Amino acid sequence: MSSNKTTYNMLSDDQLQEIMIDRRMKPKRIVTSRGEQWVFDRQHALSEILRQDSPSPAPISATSRSGLPSCMNTMSRLLLSSFRTPNFP
Repeated sequence: MSSNKTTYNMLSDDQLQEIMIDRRMKPKRIVTSRGEQWVFDRQHALSEILRQDSPSPAPISATSRSGLPSCMNTMSRLLLSSFRTPNFP
């Protein structure tokens, strides 16, 4: 990660803005007495680009309380419901 940071630090502001545009990243938003404004902030750009470059951790909610993926619980419920016999009066 530090090599990426060094590489990005060597880029000009225009190059960083191009990367942000290519990746559809928003610039820094500030609110002033004139209202909301989007401004280029080099530190913000660097941190956003590096954040996007780093791998995101797996979501915690990917498994249910049983330890199985939630889709497995749904599949098992569907399977079990298909084997139920209707109640006859």
